[in-house]
Amino acid sequence: MIKLLAFLLAFLMLSGCSSPKQLTTTPISEPTVSPTPMPVVTKTEYKMIDLLPQQLLDEVNKLIVDYNARDAKDKYIDLQEIDPITKDSKIQILSPTEVTNGNQGEYNIYLNEKYALNVLLDSDELNVEYKVYGIVLNFYETDKKLYKEERRIIESLKDYLKDYTNLFMGRVFNDVGNEGDGNGEMVPKIHGIKDSVRINSTQDIIDFYRAGIVSEKVDEILKSAYTKNSSTYLIDKDGIPYRFICQCGGENYSTISPFLDEIISVKKEGNNLRVEVMGQKSYTESEKNYFNKVVEVIDLKKESGKWKIVNAYDKDEFNIKSIRVTVPIPYYTD
Repeated sequence: MIKLLAFLLAFLMLSGCSSPKQLTTTPISEPTVSPTPMPVVTKTEYKMIDLLPQQLLDEVNKLIVDYNARDAKDKYIDLQEIDPITKDSKIQILSPTEVTNGNQGEYNIYLNEKYALNVLLDSDELNVEYKVYGIVLNFYETDKKLYKEERRIIESLKDYLKDYTNLFMGRVFNDVGNEGDGNGEMVPKIHGIKDSVRINSTQDIIDFYRAGIVSEKVDEILKSAYTKNSSTYLIDKDGIPYRFICQCGGENYSTISPFLDEIISVKKEGNNLRVEVMGQKSYTESEKNYFNKVVEVIDLKKESGKWKIVNAYDKDEFNIKSIRVTVPIPYYTD
């Protein structure tokens, strides 16, 4: 009992020996914030709509399914498979504008680090029209340390590549004067190729082709050039080349102009080489008198120890087909 009383006395003495500390408080200063003005919306201003409406995504994904079903040779080397597009797909706005009357916006939807899907937005008073123009290069620029050998090969064949689509009908030839072909037609005699190669005989033309194009393709070119299935074709008269040019009007055609510093991808298969390079396509049709950047595909093969052209064509930006989707514009009213 005595021990219990002693314990209680000691406890009371300890609890009362120190006075409680005075607590000090520092007032928190609130930051000064300028009020953000609320946007004034009138009935003449249009409400922002979804960047990509679901209707557009659905249509694009149908085309992606078609693209994925193509043969590998009909796809880009580095775009053999495309994932479906969703609202979460990575999108870059190239020309940001508000969706108001008369404005446009341009968007790139990333497909991978090299390729994107191009979408143009164009609005009028009532609707926004989305136009998908297909697969485009996504601001790609080749590391100059890459593809040095391929650039050298293409450089050696650039004259053939530039006029490749025109070689079939002899459009690269220079001629002079008019001479009779023996059938009552007056035709010009061919004397050179772009003022750089002298032509004295039909064999000179054949040799020119064979210097940069594989043999089987040369046979196809000659068959086409000497067949009267066009307004322009070649005529051989005793080993001398002439050209028939119909005065009925020109034909539509384009030329290939690869940018050698911007090779995108290279694929090697045995003695064959496929090169995809940035290029420029020029049109001669009156309604398409403009220049356009495209992806050039150049198939090469080693023949007699020398690289020669098997095929050359462009995969332009309309490659995936173009579609349009129109969406009504909702707007605020008073």
